[in-house]
Amino acid sequence: GLLTLLGTPVSDPTRRNLSVAYANTGSDAFNAGVAQITAVFAQVQADITPRVQVLAGLRYDVFSLDLEDRRVANTGRREFSRTDRIWSPRLGLLFRPVEPLTLYASYSVSSLPASGDQFAGLALSTEALKPESFRNLEAGFKADLGPRLMATGAAYQLDRENTQALDPATPGRIVQTGAQRSTGLELSLTGKVTERWEAVATLAVQSAKITRQTSAAPVGRRAALTPELTASVWNKVEVTPRVSIGLGVVHQGEMYTSISNAVTLPGFTRVDGAVFLRLGEDYRLQLNVENLGDISWSPTSHGDNNIMPGAPRTVRLSVSRGF
Repeated sequence: GLLTLLGTPVSDPTRRNLSVAYANTGSDAFNAGVAQITAVFAQVQADITPRVQVLAGLRYDVFSLDLEDRRVANTGRREFSRTDRIWSPRLGLLFRPVEPLTLYASYSVSSLPASGDQFAGLALSTEALKPESFRNLEAGFKADLGPRLMATGAAYQLDRENTQALDPATPGRIVQTGAQRSTGLELSLTGKVTERWEAVATLAVQSAKITRQTSAAPVGRRAALTPELTASVWNKVEVTPRVSIGLGVVHQGEMYTSISNAVTLPGFTRVDGAVFLRLGEDYRLQLNVENLGDISWSPTSHGDNNIMPGAPRTVRLSVSRGF
Protein backbone atom coordinates (compact mmCIF):
# COMPACT_ATOMS: atom_id res chain seq x y z
CA GLY A 1 0.00 0.00 0.00
CA LEU A 2 0.93 3.69 -0.05
CA LEU A 3 3.23 5.01 2.65
CA THR A 4 1.70 7.68 4.87
CA LEU A 5 5.08 8.79 6.29
CA LEU A 6 8.34 9.51 4.49
CA GLY A 7 11.58 9.99 6.37
CA THR A 8 13.69 13.11 5.74
CA PRO A 9 17.21 13.51 7.15
CA VAL A 10 17.78 16.51 9.39
CA SER A 11 21.01 17.36 7.52
CA ASP A 12 19.12 17.73 4.22
CA PRO A 13 15.49 18.67 4.99
CA THR A 14 14.66 20.33 1.64
CA ARG A 15 12.91 18.19 -0.95
CA ARG A 16 12.06 19.21 -4.52
CA ASN A 17 10.11 17.58 -7.31
CA LEU A 18 8.75 14.98 -4.92
CA SER A 19 5.38 13.54 -5.82
CA VAL A 20 2.99 13.40 -2.89
CA ALA A 21 0.04 11.02 -2.74
CA TYR A 22 -2.68 11.56 -0.18
CA ALA A 23 -4.38 8.34 0.88
CA ASN A 24 -7.04 7.58 3.45
CA THR A 25 -6.47 4.81 5.93
CA GLY A 26 -9.31 2.49 6.79
CA SER A 27 -10.21 4.43 9.92
CA ASP A 28 -10.18 7.91 8.33
CA ALA A 29 -13.44 9.65 7.49
CA PHE A 30 -14.06 9.85 3.74
CA ASN A 31 -17.56 11.12 3.12
CA ALA A 32 -19.44 12.94 0.39
CA GLY A 33 -22.63 14.65 1.43
CA VAL A 34 -25.28 17.02 0.18
CA ALA A 35 -27.44 19.07 2.54
CA GLN A 36 -30.60 20.76 1.31
CA ILE A 37 -32.27 23.32 3.55
CA THR A 38 -35.58 25.00 2.84
CA ALA A 39 -37.09 27.45 5.29
CA VAL A 40 -39.97 29.89 5.46
CA PHE A 41 -40.68 32.21 8.35
CA ALA A 42 -42.98 35.01 9.33
CA GLN A 43 -42.68 37.55 12.11
CA VAL A 44 -44.90 40.34 13.31
CA GLN A 45 -44.25 43.15 15.76
CA ALA A 46 -47.18 45.17 17.03
CA ASP A 47 -47.76 47.97 19.53
CA ILE A 48 -50.75 46.94 21.64
CA THR A 49 -50.58 50.18 23.64
CA PRO A 50 -47.93 52.92 23.80
CA ARG A 51 -46.28 50.91 26.61
CA VAL A 52 -46.91 47.31 25.48
CA GLN A 53 -45.34 45.64 22.46
CA VAL A 54 -45.78 42.08 21.18
CA LEU A 55 -43.39 40.12 18.96
CA ALA A 56 -44.49 36.79 17.42
CA GLY A 57 -42.79 34.60 14.86
CA LEU A 58 -42.92 31.15 13.33
CA ARG A 59 -40.29 29.34 11.24
CA TYR A 60 -40.61 26.06 9.33
CA ASP A 61 -37.50 24.20 8.18
CA VAL A 62 -37.07 21.16 5.98
CA PHE A 63 -33.56 19.78 6.41
CA SER A 64 -32.48 16.89 4.16
CA LEU A 65 -29.08 15.25 4.27
CA ASP A 66 -27.73 12.56 1.93
CA LEU A 67 -24.33 11.11 2.75
CA GLU A 68 -22.10 8.49 1.13
CA ASP A 69 -19.34 6.72 3.07
CA ARG A 70 -16.51 6.20 0.57
CA ARG A 71 -14.03 4.41 2.82
CA VAL A 72 -12.48 1.45 1.05
CA ALA A 73 -12.59 -0.56 4.26
CA ASN A 74 -16.36 -0.13 4.49
CA THR A 75 -17.92 -3.33 3.19
CA GLY A 76 -21.36 -2.67 4.64
CA ARG A 77 -23.94 0.00 3.95
CA ARG A 78 -22.50 3.12 2.29
CA GLU A 79 -25.42 5.51 1.74
CA PHE A 80 -27.39 7.27 4.47
CA SER A 81 -30.13 9.89 4.44
CA ARG A 82 -32.40 11.75 6.80
CA THR A 83 -35.05 14.45 6.48
CA ASP A 84 -36.22 16.61 9.39
CA ARG A 85 -39.23 18.92 9.35
CA ILE A 86 -38.92 21.42 12.17
CA TRP A 87 -41.31 24.06 13.56
CA SER A 88 -39.70 26.88 15.56
CA PRO A 89 -42.12 29.34 17.22
CA ARG A 90 -41.20 32.41 19.24
CA LEU A 91 -43.25 34.84 21.29
CA GLY A 92 -42.15 37.95 23.13
CA LEU A 93 -43.75 40.70 25.21
CA LEU A 94 -42.28 44.13 26.07
CA PHE A 95 -43.69 46.39 28.75
CA ARG A 96 -42.45 49.90 29.64
CA PRO A 97 -44.11 50.94 32.93
CA VAL A 98 -41.88 54.04 33.13
CA GLU A 99 -39.48 55.52 30.58
CA PRO A 100 -36.14 54.30 32.07
CA LEU A 101 -37.40 50.72 32.66
CA THR A 102 -38.28 47.98 30.18
CA LEU A 103 -39.63 44.56 31.20
CA TYR A 104 -39.78 41.60 28.83
CA ALA A 105 -40.79 37.95 28.65
CA SER A 106 -40.12 35.49 25.83
CA TYR A 107 -40.65 31.89 24.80
CA SER A 108 -38.85 30.18 21.94
CA VAL A 109 -38.19 26.73 20.51
CA SER A 110 -35.18 25.76 18.39
CA SER A 111 -33.76 22.48 17.12
CA LEU A 112 -30.45 20.93 16.06
CA PRO A 113 -30.48 18.02 13.58
CA ALA A 114 -28.88 14.86 14.91
CA SER A 115 -26.16 14.87 12.25
CA GLY A 116 -24.40 17.71 14.04
CA ASP A 117 -23.19 21.18 13.22
CA GLN A 118 -20.86 20.15 10.40
CA PHE A 119 -23.36 17.77 8.75
CA ALA A 120 -20.67 15.16 8.12
CA GLY A 121 -21.35 12.57 10.79
CA LEU A 122 -24.44 10.74 9.54
CA ALA A 123 -24.12 6.97 10.07
CA LEU A 124 -26.22 3.93 10.85
CA SER A 125 -26.16 4.86 14.54
CA THR A 126 -27.46 8.42 13.99
CA GLU A 127 -29.67 8.13 10.91
CA ALA A 128 -32.86 7.53 12.90
CA LEU A 129 -32.27 10.08 15.66
CA LYS A 130 -34.65 12.98 16.08
CA PRO A 131 -33.26 16.53 16.26
CA GLU A 132 -32.33 17.84 19.67
CA SER A 133 -34.85 20.43 20.79
CA PHE A 134 -34.35 23.48 23.00
CA ARG A 135 -37.23 25.24 24.75
CA ASN A 136 -36.33 28.52 26.41
CA LEU A 137 -38.52 30.57 28.74
CA GLU A 138 -37.04 33.88 29.84
CA ALA A 139 -38.05 37.06 31.64
CA GLY A 140 -35.96 40.10 32.43
CA PHE A 141 -35.51 43.85 32.55
CA LYS A 142 -33.38 46.72 31.29
CA ALA A 143 -33.06 49.90 33.32
CA ASP A 144 -31.25 53.14 32.51
CA LEU A 145 -29.68 54.28 35.78
CA GLY A 146 -28.22 57.40 34.24
CA PRO A 147 -27.36 58.96 30.89
CA ARG A 148 -24.60 56.37 30.29
CA LEU A 149 -25.19 53.59 32.86
CA MET A 150 -27.45 50.60 32.21
CA ALA A 151 -28.49 47.60 34.32
CA THR A 152 -29.95 44.39 32.88
CA GLY A 153 -31.22 41.18 34.40
CA ALA A 154 -32.79 37.94 33.23
CA ALA A 155 -34.15 34.72 34.69
CA TYR A 156 -34.44 31.72 32.38
CA GLN A 157 -35.36 28.07 32.10
CA LEU A 158 -33.89 26.04 29.23
CA ASP A 159 -35.13 22.50 28.57
CA ARG A 160 -33.08 20.32 26.25
CA GLU A 161 -34.60 17.08 24.93
CA ASN A 162 -33.56 14.21 22.66
CA THR A 163 -30.06 14.22 24.08
CA GLN A 164 -27.91 11.36 22.88
CA ALA A 165 -26.32 8.48 24.80
CA LEU A 166 -24.55 5.23 24.01
CA ASP A 167 -26.73 2.12 24.08
CA PRO A 168 -25.39 -0.05 26.94
CA ALA A 169 -26.67 -3.22 25.23
CA THR A 170 -25.21 -2.56 21.77
CA PRO A 171 -21.68 -1.10 21.58
CA GLY A 172 -21.37 1.66 18.99
CA ARG A 173 -25.09 2.35 18.85
CA ILE A 174 -26.49 5.72 19.92
CA VAL A 175 -29.98 6.11 21.38
CA GLN A 176 -32.02 9.10 22.51
CA THR A 177 -33.08 8.85 26.12
CA GLY A 178 -31.95 12.02 27.81
CA ALA A 179 -33.21 15.41 28.80
CA GLN A 180 -31.79 18.15 30.95
CA ARG A 181 -32.98 21.44 32.43
CA SER A 182 -30.95 24.58 33.04
CA THR A 183 -32.29 27.38 35.22
CA GLY A 184 -30.46 30.56 36.03
CA LEU A 185 -30.29 34.24 36.81
CA GLU A 186 -28.03 36.80 35.11
CA LEU A 187 -27.38 40.41 36.18
CA SER A 188 -25.13 43.02 34.59
CA LEU A 189 -24.15 46.66 35.02
CA THR A 190 -22.50 48.50 32.13
CA GLY A 191 -21.47 52.07 31.43
CA LYS A 192 -19.96 55.12 33.06
CA VAL A 193 -20.35 55.47 36.81
CA THR A 194 -18.71 58.92 36.65
CA GLU A 195 -17.10 60.97 33.91
CA ARG A 196 -13.76 59.22 34.52
CA TRP A 197 -14.88 55.77 35.70
CA GLU A 198 -16.19 53.06 33.36
CA ALA A 199 -17.38 49.73 34.75
CA VAL A 200 -18.68 46.38 33.50
CA ALA A 201 -19.96 43.95 36.13
CA THR A 202 -21.73 40.61 35.60
CA LEU A 203 -23.15 37.93 37.88
CA ALA A 204 -24.62 34.58 36.83
CA VAL A 205 -26.16 31.83 38.94
CA GLN A 206 -27.19 28.63 37.19
CA SER A 207 -28.17 25.02 37.77
CA ALA A 208 -28.08 22.40 35.00
CA LYS A 209 -29.29 18.89 35.85
CA ILE A 210 -30.34 15.70 34.11
CA THR A 211 -34.14 15.35 34.13
CA ARG A 212 -34.45 12.07 32.22
CA GLN A 213 -32.12 9.15 32.87
CA THR A 214 -29.53 8.12 30.29
CA SER A 215 -27.12 5.21 30.09
CA ALA A 216 -24.43 7.63 31.29
CA ALA A 217 -26.21 9.55 34.05
CA PRO A 218 -29.22 9.19 36.39
CA VAL A 219 -31.83 11.85 37.05
CA GLY A 220 -30.51 14.65 39.24
CA ARG A 221 -26.88 14.46 38.18
CA ARG A 222 -25.34 17.82 37.25
CA ALA A 223 -24.31 18.63 33.70
CA ALA A 224 -20.62 18.95 32.96
CA LEU A 225 -18.72 22.26 32.92
CA THR A 226 -21.56 24.31 34.40
CA PRO A 227 -20.42 26.28 37.46
CA GLU A 228 -23.22 27.34 39.76
CA LEU A 229 -21.71 30.82 40.16
CA THR A 230 -19.68 33.05 37.84
CA ALA A 231 -18.96 36.74 38.31
CA SER A 232 -16.69 39.39 36.85
CA VAL A 233 -16.04 43.10 37.20
CA TRP A 234 -13.84 45.36 35.09
CA ASN A 235 -13.02 48.98 35.92
CA LYS A 236 -11.28 51.59 33.81
CA VAL A 237 -10.35 54.93 35.37
CA GLU A 238 -9.03 57.94 33.46
CA VAL A 239 -6.20 59.34 35.58
CA THR A 240 -5.30 62.09 33.09
CA PRO A 241 -6.50 62.79 29.54
CA ARG A 242 -3.59 60.61 28.31
CA VAL A 243 -3.31 57.93 31.02
CA SER A 244 -5.92 55.36 32.11
CA ILE A 245 -5.66 52.29 34.31
CA GLY A 246 -7.82 49.17 34.43
CA LEU A 247 -8.41 46.51 37.05
CA GLY A 248 -10.67 43.48 36.86
CA VAL A 249 -11.62 40.37 38.81
CA VAL A 250 -12.98 37.12 37.34
CA HIS A 251 -14.52 34.43 39.55
CA GLN A 252 -15.69 30.98 38.49
CA GLY A 253 -17.15 28.49 40.95
CA GLU A 254 -16.33 24.80 41.06
CA MET A 255 -17.89 22.47 38.50
CA TYR A 256 -17.80 18.84 37.40
CA THR A 257 -15.46 17.85 34.58
CA SER A 258 -17.89 15.36 33.04
CA ILE A 259 -21.35 13.87 33.37
CA SER A 260 -19.92 11.23 35.73
CA ASN A 261 -19.74 13.87 38.52
CA ALA A 262 -16.68 12.00 39.78
CA VAL A 263 -14.11 14.78 39.34
CA THR A 264 -14.58 18.37 40.50
CA LEU A 265 -12.77 21.26 38.85
CA PRO A 266 -11.90 23.76 41.62
CA GLY A 267 -13.19 27.31 41.46
CA PHE A 268 -10.83 30.25 41.06
CA THR A 269 -10.62 34.02 41.35
CA ARG A 270 -8.28 35.77 38.91
CA VAL A 271 -7.20 39.41 38.92
CA ASP A 272 -6.22 41.26 35.71
CA GLY A 273 -4.84 44.75 35.15
CA ALA A 274 -4.06 47.18 32.35
CA VAL A 275 -2.45 50.56 31.65
CA PHE A 276 -3.47 52.71 28.67
CA LEU A 277 -1.26 55.53 27.42
CA ARG A 278 -2.23 57.87 24.60
CA LEU A 279 0.79 58.96 22.51
CA GLY A 280 -0.09 62.05 20.53
CA GLU A 281 -3.33 62.16 18.58
CA ASP A 282 -3.09 58.87 16.69
CA TYR A 283 -1.12 56.32 18.74
CA ARG A 284 -2.02 54.40 21.89
CA LEU A 285 0.22 52.19 24.01
CA GLN A 286 -1.53 49.43 25.99
CA LEU A 287 -0.09 47.10 28.65
CA ASN A 288 -2.26 44.16 29.77
CA VAL A 289 -1.38 41.81 32.61
CA GLU A 290 -3.56 38.71 33.02
CA ASN A 291 -3.46 36.74 36.26
CA LEU A 292 -1.66 39.36 38.30
CA GLY A 293 -1.43 37.08 41.31
CA ASP A 294 0.06 34.23 39.25
CA ILE A 295 -2.45 31.74 40.67
CA SER A 296 -2.89 28.15 39.53
CA TRP A 297 -6.29 27.83 37.84
CA SER A 298 -8.14 25.63 35.37
CA PRO A 299 -10.87 27.21 33.22
CA THR A 300 -12.17 23.99 31.62
CA SER A 301 -11.47 20.34 30.90
CA HIS A 302 -11.99 17.68 28.26
CA GLY A 303 -13.18 14.88 30.50
CA ASP A 304 -12.21 13.50 33.88
CA ASN A 305 -8.54 13.02 33.01
CA ASN A 306 -7.80 15.83 30.55
CA ILE A 307 -7.94 19.05 32.57
CA MET A 308 -6.83 22.26 30.86
CA PRO A 309 -4.55 24.46 33.00
CA GLY A 310 -4.89 28.24 32.89
CA ALA A 311 -2.02 30.48 31.82
CA PRO A 312 0.36 31.84 34.46
CA ARG A 313 0.95 35.58 34.76
CA THR A 314 0.83 36.85 31.17
CA VAL A 315 2.02 40.29 29.99
CA ARG A 316 1.05 41.78 26.62
CA LEU A 317 2.25 45.09 25.19
CA SER A 318 0.60 46.52 22.10
CA VAL A 319 0.69 49.71 20.07
CA SER A 320 -2.28 50.83 18.01
CA ARG A 321 -2.88 53.71 15.66
CA GLY A 322 -6.12 55.39 14.75
CA PHE A 323 -6.91 56.73 11.30
